[in-house]
Amino acid sequence: MKLFKKILPILVFTFVLVLPTVAFAADGKVDSLQAKSDDGKLTVTGKASGDVLSVAVLVYDESGKNLIDVGSTVVNDDKTFTRVVALPNGTYTVKAADYDGGDFTQALAKEESPTDDTIPDKTPGTADYSNPYLWITVFGVAVAVSGGAFVYKLCKQN
Repeated sequence: MKLFKKILPILVFTFVLVLPTVAFAADGKVDSLQAKSDDGKLTVTGKASGDVLSVAVLVYDESGKNLIDVGSTVVNDDKTFTRVVALPNGTYTVKAADYDGGDFTQALAKEESPTDDTIPDKTPGTADYSNPYLWITVFGVAVAVSGGAFVYKLCKQN
């Protein structure tokens, strides 16, 4: 019973830390995407919806098979985003998705004029291992287990 009273605060702390993270789910997506290749730079613009805070932007060659550039950009308060990449003029396939994961939206960038080819691509999430809530939970559980082992060791010595 004495051990239970010492471990109880650690268990309560763990549950308080873990429970809010279980209910988190991203529901954002990239609604529109435009890309234009001009003056030695590729300009990618678009609009997102939902709880999107940042967007992952992937640039491929014209065939869409060879990855040329990967980056991210912040989504503004009005849900628009822009990313400029220094690339020679040409034709590129650009894909963008919510940085926390989701379906990609695709656009084709040609040197002549911007296009708006919004085609959903069923590629898996972009950041399967970067969920901050997952890391907070893992850290919290590790602290709770370590604390519990420490308290158990102290109780056993007394």
